[in-house]
Amino acid sequence: GIGFAIPINVVKKLLPELKTKGRVTRGFIGVGINNIDERVQKQLGLKSDKGALVVNVAPNSPAAKAGLQPYDVIKDINGKEIDNVHTLLNLVGDAKVGETLKLKMLREGQPINTVVKVTDRASDQLGVEEEGEERPMPQGLSVPHDIGLNLSDLTPQLARQLELFDGPKKGVVRSEEQHV
Repeated sequence: GIGFAIPINVVKKLLPELKTKGRVTRGFIGVGINNIDERVQKQLGLKSDKGALVVNVAPNSPAAKAGLQPYDVIKDINGKEIDNVHTLLNLVGDAKVGETLKLKMLREGQPINTVVKVTDRASDQLGVEEEGEERPMPQGLSVPHDIGLNLSDLTPQLARQLELFDGPKKGVVRSEEQHV
């Protein structure tokens, strides 16, 4: 057998919601995020690897409405420093639906402040399908999604920021992003 342990403080937070609603809601803002590794830190000219890199923004999501863009680096939420993806996932996931989060970010090295209103993650957001459904691939790619790769279009902005090459800026980028 396989056993899973859930910390009691997590259970204490979730139990009242389970009793009243019959399900647990997690905060959602509509971004795909990644940790900042040494390569990304260097290519984006960041002083540290602290923060969470925005890889994509879901259309019509709270993040899109707040003006977040791919390659923004989220450094702080409501005065709490974002060390990595897990810190951001916990802060957003624990936020109540309707709550407004104050984000401090870097965009192309410049500090930016914005606010995002938290929603409940719906299954159709970010193109997430029910179990067994096939996810459409970007721009006609025919590789099935279930091979374990997260692919995003290589945009001219990303190619320039990551200094990938000097030729035509076409292709895809593999990422290990998380969604919140």
